[in-house]
Amino acid sequence: MTSTLATIVPRLGRAWPDALRMLAAALAAYGLSAALGLPDGYWAVLTALIVTRPSAGGLVRAGADRLAATVAGAALATARAAIRPWGVPEPALIAVALAPLSLLVAWDERFRAAPMAAIIVLSGGAALGSPVAIALARVAEVMLGAAVGILVSTVVLPTHRTRRRRDDAAAILADLARLLDLVLGGDEERARLLQEAIRRRLRALAIAGMGEPSRQRRAAEATLVPLLSRLLSDVAILGRAWRSLDPEERHARDAAARDLAAAVGTATAAIAAQAPPAWRRSFEEAAERLGAAGASGVVLPALPFLLGNLRTDLLALGRAFAADTASATSAA
Repeated sequence: MTSTLATIVPRLGRAWPDALRMLAAALAAYGLSAALGLPDGYWAVLTALIVTRPSAGGLVRAGADRLAATVAGAALATARAAIRPWGVPEPALIAVALAPLSLLVAWDERFRAAPMAAIIVLSGGAALGSPVAIALARVAEVMLGAAVGILVSTVVLPTHRTRRRRDDAAAILADLARLLDLVLGGDEERARLLQEAIRRRLRALAIAGMGEPSRQRRAAEATLVPLLSRLLSDVAILGRAWRSLDPEERHARDAAARDLAAAVGTATAAIAAQAPPAWRRSFEEAAERLGAAGASGVVLPALPFLLGNLRTDLLALGRAFAADTASATSAA
């Protein structure tokens, strides 16, 4: 329970400004849409939430993507709705409107809101007989929501997205060290839950990197996320190898396993802080003891190989963190 709280509390400390920005943006968007007399303020609220959510990437880009998708969907649906008086069946209208938009989403997922906008316009036109008015209202609501989201994210407890993603990557590193400790300690259920959580956060980190306007920054993100994924794979494979040992063998290597977990914890903290790799000596000593002859006198060649991969990926992550900082500094 104590270790779980020790993980949750720092994460909540990093997350609560995002929650506050999302709430403030949603309320402001709805209030402004109501004051302006727009017919459906929830579209403005939805857009504001999309722009301010933690994984949105660049704020302006997220708002522009949402607006472009809405305009594309609304414009195409309006054109298709104009032929409704000719007696074209509704299924045909839907097919004609969605076919090109579905292809557009498959080509570029940033337009994923376009089919929804098209359906809203078509349904509004069928009920109210005014697809152009519905389309213009939707575009206005999305523009309002995007503007509110950008403004709130800039004013309410602003967090530089580069620093945030670096903090997220450092938190994932710390959780990977904790995962290794759980794996070598035999706590399989907690290790499984933590592993799933790390995977989700890696996906969010990858999505956030897609919004970077700088090609250099996108390249840095594209290196960092795969390396973190490789380190997760290293820990998972090492855990399977550890569980395959006889209980007697694991017991004989237990002290070395604890030292290795501690060395990896030191390594991940040093990488996040971009400190010199002074952890290598303690890591090498623990790795050598872990792979040495155990209670039965049998040397396990797989463990040194796996530990070598772990060390290589830790060093590569140290270089990736340094490159990420350098690209952020040059882009500033």
